[in-house]
Amino acid sequence: GVTGMISCAGSIEESRKATETAKKYDEVWAAVGVHPEAIQDSGFRIYDSRDFLLKLSRHPKVVAIGEAGLDFYENTSEEEKRRQIELFKFNIALAKETGLPLVVHCRKAFEEVYEILNEYDEAPKAVQMHCFTGSSDWAEKFLKLGCYLSFGGIITFKNAEDIRRSLRMTPDDRLLLETDSPYLAPEPLRGSRNEPKNVKIVIEAAADLRGQSIEEIDRITTLNTQRLFPKIWK
Repeated sequence: GVTGMISCAGSIEESRKATETAKKYDEVWAAVGVHPEAIQDSGFRIYDSRDFLLKLSRHPKVVAIGEAGLDFYENTSEEEKRRQIELFKFNIALAKETGLPLVVHCRKAFEEVYEILNEYDEAPKAVQMHCFTGSSDWAEKFLKLGCYLSFGGIITFKNAEDIRRSLRMTPDDRLLLETDSPYLAPEPLRGSRNEPKNVKIVIEAAADLRGQSIEEIDRITTLNTQRLFPKIWK
């Protein structure tokens, strides 16, 4: 069964709530940061939250910076892209300053995310590509940067063969699995509210696709979680 989970924030308020929840429950940890969709709030000021997020990051139950990244999904204007990139670099700088791993959201922006992580001088030392949906070509590029690739319930979707290829090519020491709850419930639960317990379905699917046992997938993903999020085990 599920013995622990990371509550990943997407805004300043969610960062506060995730940290409070992690303080309350032994089996919950938090990631704090600002999701790219935050720039849609006209009142949001990127750098106003820096001191607050740094303070949260020092708590023992805060184990990562995120969810951060780029989301160019629908009709994203050039100005919105510019602000998202500025926000992404802000989150990267937080990860670098705190020494925490960075949880990266990437939708329709693989080239831009890759270029920033590859060229940006302040790139963090540990990166999780959250809910990875890239092709095997993009998987290879991010793996060469040393990123961990994390796959969710999408690997069970009928039209996700490209993502399944990426899953199969990911080496054992860079593989992570997740649910992205409450979104993207795996088949046969697609369309319902996702829950952490459904990671069992993702593990079973990954084991089948990679030709490994459920026990082996469980072992290697637990080991990778220990490597990527060392604060959990302190």
